[in-house]
Amino acid sequence: MKIKQLIETSGQSGEQDHLIKKIKKEWDAIAKESVNVEITGGTYYGFCSELGVLRLYRKYHGAPNVDTNFSKSMNSFYFRLEPKF
Repeated sequence: MKIKQLIETSGQSGEQDHLIKKIKKEWDAIAKESVNVEITGGTYYGFCSELGVLRLYRKYHGAPNVDTNFSKSMNSFYFRLEPKF
């Protein structure tokens, strides 16, 4: 199941852990490394190396709801995906 389908079907809070596991599995494969996935306020964050973040960004290139940056508090680069319905 693709991330867009998961986001659309994740209306119940009990499914959040399942959603995180599915996104992590897909993002790990794209980034070619382990990605720490978190959901905050409906926005999906993936924390990993700079190269992993760039691989994720390349996959979602052109989407207006995607951002990358460095988090000083987490001391890690992150990829942010904000679902738009």
